[in-house]
Amino acid sequence: QEESCLAARCVYQQRGECFIFRARREAQAAHLVVINHALLLSDLAASSRVVPDYEYLIIDEAHHLEEEATQQFGFQIGAHHLLDYLNRLSQRAGEEPHGGLIFDIRKRLRGGAVAASRRRDLEKLAEGIQSRIDGARVQVAHFFDALSRFWEAYSPGGDGYEPRLRLTGAVRAEPAWADVALSWENLSLALRDIEATLGQLHVALEGLSHARIPDYDNLMVELASWLHSNSELRRQIGSAIFHPEADRIYWGSLSARSGVTLCSAPLEVGRILQELLFSEKNGVILTSATLSTEGTFEYIKERLGLGGVRELLLGAPFDYLNSTMIYIPQGIPEPGKPGYQEAVEQALLDLLRATQGRALVLFTSHAALRATHAALKGPLEEEGILVLGQVVDGAPKQLMTAFRTNPKAVLLGTSSFWEGVDVVGGALSVLVIARLPFSVPTDPVFAARSEMFDDAFNQYALPQAALRFKQGFGRLIRSRQDRGVMIILDQRVRTKQYGSAFIESLPLCTVKSGPPRHMPQEVVSWLERG
Repeated sequence: QEESCLAARCVYQQRGECFIFRARREAQAAHLVVINHALLLSDLAASSRVVPDYEYLIIDEAHHLEEEATQQFGFQIGAHHLLDYLNRLSQRAGEEPHGGLIFDIRKRLRGGAVAASRRRDLEKLAEGIQSRIDGARVQVAHFFDALSRFWEAYSPGGDGYEPRLRLTGAVRAEPAWADVALSWENLSLALRDIEATLGQLHVALEGLSHARIPDYDNLMVELASWLHSNSELRRQIGSAIFHPEADRIYWGSLSARSGVTLCSAPLEVGRILQELLFSEKNGVILTSATLSTEGTFEYIKERLGLGGVRELLLGAPFDYLNSTMIYIPQGIPEPGKPGYQEAVEQALLDLLRATQGRALVLFTSHAALRATHAALKGPLEEEGILVLGQVVDGAPKQLMTAFRTNPKAVLLGTSSFWEGVDVVGGALSVLVIARLPFSVPTDPVFAARSEMFDDAFNQYALPQAALRFKQGFGRLIRSRQDRGVMIILDQRVRTKQYGSAFIESLPLCTVKSGPPRHMPQEVVSWLERG
């Protein structure tokens, strides 16, 4: 764990027994080190404890950099995080402690040459921590119960498996927030008491290096580590409940498995990346097929805090004009309008019967996916066309395997399926975009960052959606031999002034528009032409 790693002060590292630092030493001798975005940024957050020093960096798929930095420089704290911390300090079997740091300290004291009176004093301190830990567990339950009650009263609801509630000044001013604040004060006091007593124990043990306590040096490192963890937990939760920092975003997230989780992220990552990464290197290259919108890098440069950089925009690697048709059926109601969902379902039924599947349908909402899956599954599977729905029919990896191996299949996906899907050949010949991928306006991170713009829609929401749209398009043509059709069922790409931003962010393709009833034959004719 990053929060418990004390780097050069760790005895395991000093002995050469830490597998992370052993790997780091081996990487020191390499000319090229390959890591993922998460490790790159978590290493920056941890002050470069793992990745060896480097002067030049190439970041592939760099359109993910802002999102990954948002996660790595933020925090998420649920009841299980606090209980895990307390359990690592002390675990109980029935009425007796049977594991954890405190149990280990008492055991080691008996194995060392510590005077009996001194040992009794230390064990008394350890027992005091034990009772405080038991009390803190009760306060953890009270605090998250209060959060849950507040959530029930103020939950935004909506689609998604983890709805979020942004914690703003207005939310903290609600009368019911007083219960949350009071329960946090009680928990914070309990944690502070644990930290104070751990500190006393640390001071008392510092004078016993001569007492031959087993693994004494590492014991002291562990104590210092858990003192630091306690302080960080109190600081982070305290900032979310009482003292929000102006340059951070705070929200609560609800999941069936973990309950309410407190979260935070930086309002801007550009300044952090500039300070910790870009300004520290001799050269950094950012590369991706989806860094530009409408032929420029302005959006991604603004998001990542880049200025004075050299740019190179290369053409598409495939002959999209002759291999790819974009078809926009006319007359389907706009998303959110009466009849939209029914029209999407009917258009898909007619299309997929004609193509015998071979399609990936991308949604922006789990609710829309589930509704469409329910409407398509019976009629299509009666005709031998397999219908696969994300979550409904399994995990992404399982679904991709089934899709690739079945010549007559349609895959309905959200989120993760907008990129990373790589199906070469005819198994994926049709890509359907059910709705333009705008962010949910109430998403806490999106909402907070939108407030920084004079024209949030055109400066932030639109280019962000255009990049996601471009990522989705990239699922269709994966080789020079591929031939495919992209269907856009969202009329706004044709009827709204901003719709051209989506098409202009794509390579030059053949674009057609017509009634939905003409779409199946147009698609089949295009695919057969290859």
